[in-house]
Amino acid sequence: MQIIVVSNSLSKRIEYFIEAGKHLQVEVRFMTYGELFNCLPQLRQAVIKLEPCVSDETNFLKYALLNQAYKETLQRLGEMRLSDDVCFLNTPHALLRALDKKETKQVLMDRGLKVTPMLPSPRSLMS
Repeated sequence: MQIIVVSNSLSKRIEYFIEAGKHLQVEVRFMTYGELFNCLPQLRQAVIKLEPCVSDETNFLKYALLNQAYKETLQRLGEMRLSDDVCFLNTPHALLRALDKKETKQVLMDRGLKVTPMLPSPRSLMS
């Protein structure tokens, strides 16, 4: 069984995860989302760990576009059929739910956890 860590590029977090796999004598390798889409139909005996896209973007509008593309990637992955011996460590559906801040806050509140108040969305960013 192999573990595949997927993102748009390497990060320190991914490098640490790969290094931890070596110490546990588990095969861990990195793949981009594009590479994953190409090999997923033929992939066997794997656990896939999805990571968010790495970005140093400081322009909020550009970052929002990157985030939307990430959500679309997760949606596509969630719709693909996997071999019986391939699974996601963190499913695309679960990640999409976690990215929905309103839903996430509601789940936390339903479980009795205190959360910060939800601020209204700025109108300039909604257009």
